[in-house]
Amino acid sequence: MRRVLLLIFLLLAAAALTVLPGCGGALGAGADDGGDDAIGGDDAPPAPDGGGWHGDGLPPDPLAARPGVVVYWGQTGWGGAHPAEPDGWEPSLAEVCAAPSYDVVVLGFVTSFVSARNGGLPETNFSYHCEQPIDVDHPFLLRCPEMEAGIAACHAAGKKVLISLGGAAGAYGFTDDAQAEAFATTVWDTFLGGDGARRPFGDQVLDGVDLDVEGGGPAGYAAFARALRGRMDAAGDGWLLTAAPQCPYPDGHLGPAPGTALGDAADAFDYVFVQFYNNWCRASSGAPFDDSYAAWRALAGAGGPRVVVGLPATPDAAPAGGYVAPEALAPLLDGVAGDPAFAGVMLWDASFDRHSGAPTYAARAAALLGD
Repeated sequence: MRRVLLLIFLLLAAAALTVLPGCGGALGAGADDGGDDAIGGDDAPPAPDGGGWHGDGLPPDPLAARPGVVVYWGQTGWGGAHPAEPDGWEPSLAEVCAAPSYDVVVLGFVTSFVSARNGGLPETNFSYHCEQPIDVDHPFLLRCPEMEAGIAACHAAGKKVLISLGGAAGAYGFTDDAQAEAFATTVWDTFLGGDGARRPFGDQVLDGVDLDVEGGGPAGYAAFARALRGRMDAAGDGWLLTAAPQCPYPDGHLGPAPGTALGDAADAFDYVFVQFYNNWCRASSGAPFDDSYAAWRALAGAGGPRVVVGLPATPDAAPAGGYVAPEALAPLLDGVAGDPAFAGVMLWDASFDRHSGAPTYAARAAALLGD
């Protein structure tokens, strides 16, 4: 998502390149986020005969019942500006899911889709959280046992976990619809309900996919969305497909416009995590925000995805603007509360939220959404 600082790659060359939708990234060990609830591990849902997984074993969609809080995790954005303070870097996935404020956690990112240097498989980047190649022939697809355990902990706590494709850096995109449809199969087999030979999170099954497309052309994304949604629907309930457009309507990459994912396949998506920051229609802009939100809610009213309002967890998380101070958050949410198209708040990111104060920004948002 958002404009990024990749300085940490230069500072810590031993770690993977950081690819963020917010600000800079960092590398280091996870730390306690102050969550209240202890989390235990849980096995993946049982595989049916013949291999593959059904959505029946996944947690229910928490945003379907009430507006909730979505958070991006994996790029430790706060650490990009604080490379010498590893104790403050992003907590582990299990620790994040122990915090009661979050309902959905989005893992960032898959930074290349059909990578020639990676044997045709996708490339993943999770900052310092995971750096072990899955095998020598596919060095940029990472094998992540700690994240695997974290996903189990998230599911045990009733949280949904998505994988985000794209981000503000990386080389990704499709040449045509055929390649996009084939990649939908790869994503299903690698991260979701398939039985691929190379799965970064082992037997753990993610709940869905997020498209954070911030570069390249629109080719193939609608075909990808339709193909993946078809696989999800055939496997039962519980799967989510989301997108993270920037607030100007239509988004330059995702649409809706003819030939884009949200233009040609809006009904395949469950939610849009609209980035109301780092742009002129940011959440703190007043009338421009109102107009942008109205456009996105109209898409929902026409059978498209419901709207999650994306916000930065701290001022540093959105250097080009959009931070809404805690005292202004209630009036902002009051303006959209009760709208059937409104599904909650998205935060960039978990590492910034850790440094957002006491209570955290997520905790404040969750309290307001629960009122």
